[in-house]
Amino acid sequence: QHTARLRIFSIFSDYGEIPFAGHPSIGAAYVLALRGALFGKLVGDELAFEVMGNVVKVKVMKESGRVVGATVVAPKSLTKEAEYSAEAAATALGLDVKDVSTKAHQPTDAQVGGQRFVLTELTSRDALKRIDKKRSRRHNGQFVFAYIHTMEGDSVDIRCRSTCEGHEDAGTGSANSSLVGLLAGMASGKGTLKKTIGQGEEMGRPSVLHAEADYDNGKVTEIRIGGHCVEMMRGEMLLDTHNLPRHPTYRDASPDAKRQKA
Repeated sequence: QHTARLRIFSIFSDYGEIPFAGHPSIGAAYVLALRGALFGKLVGDELAFEVMGNVVKVKVMKESGRVVGATVVAPKSLTKEAEYSAEAAATALGLDVKDVSTKAHQPTDAQVGGQRFVLTELTSRDALKRIDKKRSRRHNGQFVFAYIHTMEGDSVDIRCRSTCEGHEDAGTGSANSSLVGLLAGMASGKGTLKKTIGQGEEMGRPSVLHAEADYDNGKVTEIRIGGHCVEMMRGEMLLDTHNLPRHPTYRDASPDAKRQKA
């Protein structure tokens, strides 16, 4: 009775509709919580979005009774699709192979119910800064997501970048969910891995994400990602519902699907 469920919720990228993304889910929950009601029903502190068959649970974040952000639960457990060489990841990022660290894991293609990312640890902050977003590209059809563990005294635990073909993302919830899940899966015993993650600084749009993953002897049971929201603009959109274009689904528009059709 305290959870609002929104069944019609779509997230689109340049590849069409995608099944899960952190920022749109958090932003939507934030806006709905500010409105206070949805279709005549009160919006509580917990919401559930149905996105392409995934049920995405979101908890509204409040400070002193004021809505400030939200935390989203990844719809699925971490799935590792493949591992790649340091050379392959370095090439995709426009870096030297020596910039890629494989001490903890190989570059790993993983997902938590959304887009897949090749999670790649780098050796230094300098290497992270040297990623050329104009030269960076996908590997085997997937985005290559680079990160580092920070040094003592930094304001965050991890810094990362998501770049491809001239574009960069200021905050990638699905990729960071996969990352904290991957790291938690390496931990022994039972507990919760908590990481504060910084992204977007290089493009002048710094974001801070708070990620958590519950684990039990190598098995990750739940992954959460969240943060504060900043209102950038507001307005009204008027749509001609009789002449809307047909949007492709993520599966129809993904590089893998395009190759299969070709």
